[in-house]
Amino acid sequence: MKTQRSKFYRFLVSLTVILSLLGCSNIFKDASKQDSDDALYEDALKLMNAQDWDEALEKMDSLSSSYQTRTDVLETWAGIYAGKCGLDFITYFDNLGSASLTGSTIFEYFMNAFTGVIVNPAACYSAQLKIEAISTSSAARTSGQNLFMAILGMVKIGAYLRDAADIDGTGNLGDGTIDAGYSSCTTIPDASVKQVITGLGLIFDNLTALTNAVSGSSITDALDDIDTVCGASCQKTDPALISAADVTLFRQILATGPSNPNAGQDLGIDDACMTVIPLCCP
Repeated sequence: MKTQRSKFYRFLVSLTVILSLLGCSNIFKDASKQDSDDALYEDALKLMNAQDWDEALEKMDSLSSSYQTRTDVLETWAGIYAGKCGLDFITYFDNLGSASLTGSTIFEYFMNAFTGVIVNPAACYSAQLKIEAISTSSAARTSGQNLFMAILGMVKIGAYLRDAADIDGTGNLGDGTIDAGYSSCTTIPDASVKQVITGLGLIFDNLTALTNAVSGSSITDALDDIDTVCGASCQKTDPALISAADVTLFRQILATGPSNPNAGQDLGIDDACMTVIPLCCP
């Protein structure tokens, strides 16, 4: 666990940022040229560390096309987008190992991780695309990149669900319960459902990296239940490949909750469906 955490931390927080915090002023040999790629990238890293996501993204957009294809640059770019989506990666990762679903469900856990947090769900998809620019195949990526993608999948799910189902509360940032009038069968847009499904797809596609880091978590047990009821429909990472039937099935999963009496079908956020999942949304 400590080894995985160390690798993941190094993936998110580069040596460049650490050196800049220590006051090293000339990290890159060409950084004295304020419009050089190295200087722009250094600025982006500092802005990322300050959680100034939009300014950091502007710096990344200003890099030359050849510089933008570097693996370390794509990793950083993905990290910036993930931060804009709403994630504090280190805190989230540390919490996974002790995650408990007692009295709750896996999708409530994902959603409630962002109660009181400003989310920008579309930024999670942008983060996904940056890692996929390195490779769309998990077999061709590093374990650190795959762990990032698995956690990004959870974050993507949580951000989209909180944005759709829980915007009551202070600052319209949610209060930990779904809003009055919300229904997973009818309220959440199809486009958002597709992105939530692809979040699951990212988790399943990178499951080995995840279980190596958080084996024994109740999260991984709940993922087995999702796989049983959803199967291949929840293993797609491209929203363009998700069918209307996939969306309908997933709406029914979200309509369940901790009170559903059917074993392995207490998964969703509504807690409105007390029958088996195929019958949850008329």
